[in-house]
Amino acid sequence: MILSPLHPLHLWKYVELAKAVRESDGKLSESDWKFLETTVDEQPHVLSNITVGGGRLLNEETYLIQSDELATLPIYTEADRAEPGDNVYLWDYLISKFNQAYPPSKNHFKISIVDPIRPSQVLKSIVDAAENESLSGATIEFIYVDQEEKPLLSGATSNEEEAIINLFGPEGESDAFNILTRECRDYDEVAEHLKANPKHAVIINDQSKFFVEEFERDMDTSINPLYVPKEFSYDAFEDIINISASSEGQLLLGIPRSYQPIE
Repeated sequence: MILSPLHPLHLWKYVELAKAVRESDGKLSESDWKFLETTVDEQPHVLSNITVGGGRLLNEETYLIQSDELATLPIYTEADRAEPGDNVYLWDYLISKFNQAYPPSKNHFKISIVDPIRPSQVLKSIVDAAENESLSGATIEFIYVDQEEKPLLSGATSNEEEAIINLFGPEGESDAFNILTRECRDYDEVAEHLKANPKHAVIINDQSKFFVEEFERDMDTSINPLYVPKEFSYDAFEDIINISASSEGQLLLGIPRSYQPIE
């Protein structure tokens, strides 16, 4: 199921954002406007799951979870039919962020991936980064916890396979790019290994199972259209948690924040 661009469950966050911007008219700096321009199309979908039925007109309940997206539109699938996700959008983001936040990582980026979903994706991103000179070297470690290793090139096209082999293979053009694999009995062994062999980033793909948990809605808490990343600050004197969106620039100073008492 795909929500149309004008469906209320999808459209509301843009309407709320427009209201907040109008209320802050005249207070937004040039950097604030640039922040808006670059983030308004990248807002994650607040509605990660939908429950259909369970009422008078339709007794049977069906749970739909967001399984994919088409442009900026979320795609929902029945929970028991949804395919496992992957990290395809994560790797380029990580490389870019580490280049900006910690420039020395460009010389040799070290990352461990626990129970990788599709190893070829991260390898392809490393190849791209090497080609555009964002990385001069990298060590990619795949750690498997009580499961079989996955083929490194599975899911890659023939051109991608060739590029990966040229960079990482024994006949590769550079020995600065390496692939390691390791098997661990449990996460404690993983932690010990990483303690002795620190990395710039560690990605863990958990092996959790889907389940539905229902809870009563808190009517005093609202969702900000710029809600991700969230920031939480606790006021011990008032005994409340302040929940707000990212505080980049001055943009969010004019947007109302939400408060929820601690039980």
